[in-house]
Amino acid sequence: MRYKDFKLVEAPGDEIPAKKMANVNVGSDTYDEKEVKDLQQQVADRVMRVDDTSVLHRVESILRKGGITRVSTKYFKSDSDAEKFVNRLAQMIIELEIPTNDKVAFLKEFATTNCIKPDKLFDKSGTPQSMDTWFEGSQTARTMFKAMINDPGLIGKNAGEAGPGELAIACFHRNVTAGTDPKASYDLKYGNDLVEVKTSAGGKGGGRWTAMNDYPLDTYVRSSQSRIDPKKCPKSVSMFKSTRQSAKTLPNIVDVLSDPQYLKVEEGTQPTPLMIEEQKQIFKRLLQYAYPNADDNLINDAANSYPNHTTRTIAPVAFASYKAKQAFTSMLLMKASGDNITTLHFEDLSNAVDKFKLGALYLNGQQRGMSMQATLV
Repeated sequence: MRYKDFKLVEAPGDEIPAKKMANVNVGSDTYDEKEVKDLQQQVADRVMRVDDTSVLHRVESILRKGGITRVSTKYFKSDSDAEKFVNRLAQMIIELEIPTNDKVAFLKEFATTNCIKPDKLFDKSGTPQSMDTWFEGSQTARTMFKAMINDPGLIGKNAGEAGPGELAIACFHRNVTAGTDPKASYDLKYGNDLVEVKTSAGGKGGGRWTAMNDYPLDTYVRSSQSRIDPKKCPKSVSMFKSTRQSAKTLPNIVDVLSDPQYLKVEEGTQPTPLMIEEQKQIFKRLLQYAYPNADDNLINDAANSYPNHTTRTIAPVAFASYKAKQAFTSMLLMKASGDNITTLHFEDLSNAVDKFKLGALYLNGQQRGMSMQATLV
């Protein structure tokens, strides 16, 4: 069943196919002035409640006439998902604690206006931007946008596997496409830019750059080339040295590679410490296991920083491998806090890495593994 065949319920028991309703132009970017005024009068006479199905379906009808089918049919392969999307938007509009006149004005604005400046939002600068620089809608539109960012009905299984904020951005500009199809290599698309979106509504913006192998040390010690004895290898090894008291008892990779007690030895012989170049080669192998999609030059640069490697020297490798795996061209981070939303868009990590707090990595034994957490500072 295609979207044009959905039945719009104007009142309980009164079902009319959308294509047979008078004055219904499904998928167009217009709205019916008379119906908007009629809705306004109805709402003014009673409290606008979600459980009032007649009002809910009137809002859905206006959304559809205003072109919301352009969004729903484009983003959702399932008609049922598209229906849920329109229904949830209507519920959110009804639940807004603002005057009815403002709700009706927003319906008009939503149907006819692009509220986002995409060239400002997707600027690739690596510089944090406030919402004021890229959002030009009304205060009601701003309120609705922020509500949509982390609404459970517009995320995950309820929204074609969309992540937080993705549908909100796409809904407020006609030339931005959401990649809700699981086969899509992007979260948002604007022109030729395939954008990966990481959003947090809890005050911290950022996300995880997922590694292909979170436990490369386990992989290495099981290989025939391993110089480390699997029976002697620590159960949990960190990538970096730590000054935190709680982490002092956890060995890091330099401790393991430089200490002969962990090495394989022939029976009756004494272990010989690995030379620094051998340690670097093992360290390089571990990076290749974790981040196989990264460029060899990046891996070599990171390996050469051993034993003085830091999050800043490993981050380019982690990001490059994740970027190649996901097949996006740029990344957008969004952080919602208070009345503002901060965004950061970048294509080249070197333009943005100093804006991040980069998390710890573990070569084995820890759930976080080698997937790097990057949080906006």
